[in-house]
Amino acid sequence: MGDNIFCYYFRLFQEYAKLQVSEVKIREGMELVEQPKDDLFPCFCHRRKVKDEL
Repeated sequence: MGDNIFCYYFRLFQEYAKLQVSEVKIREGMELVEQPKDDLFPCFCHRRKVKDEL
């Protein structure tokens, strides 16, 4: 069940990001947070191709 919740939030934020109307601005004092390279979470939502039902 935890995997499904993680995938749900992944898709939610992915769709929310599409609604942005302006470019992201890096402001003074902000720093880059490196993301881990390994797959700590078993979500494969972003790796699946969307099925196109006709």
